[in-house]
Amino acid sequence: MRGVVLALCMSAGLLAAPAQGEVKEEKKSSLSVSDLVKVDMPNKYVRTGALDLSGEQVAKIMERVRPLMHEHYQVKMQEAFLLEKRIGRLIDQKREKEEIKKLMDEVAVLKREAMDVKLEVIGIFQEVLTPEQWQKVLELNKAAKK
Repeated sequence: MRGVVLALCMSAGLLAAPAQGEVKEEKKSSLSVSDLVKVDMPNKYVRTGALDLSGEQVAKIMERVRPLMHEHYQVKMQEAFLLEKRIGRLIDQKREKEEIKKLMDEVAVLKREAMDVKLEVIGIFQEVLTPEQWQKVLELNKAAKK
């Protein structure tokens, strides 16, 4: 399963990468960090009340999910953001291709680690929510994509 997820992450990252001619154009806009793969997270439905969670469920989610997202995911994404900014500056300075490639590899590793955290969080939601609530999450995610 991890191999499939890794392959998807890698292929999505390669498909989303700009062509060489587009690098300068991308630099003109502000840099933003995005995941390798877009994953809909159930936490948005906790905040809206769409899942009708019990107090115990909310407490479990806050206790287990919040630290992962704040202490691990956001830290990894912040590191990736800083590296992406550095890559942009190096491209502007016409630095060595190998130096830039090395930093791009570091960004990919950080984003993959961040995605691992998200997958762990989704697993926690699946444990805490009832099957009916999880089905509701899937339906809400599907409706949001339309």
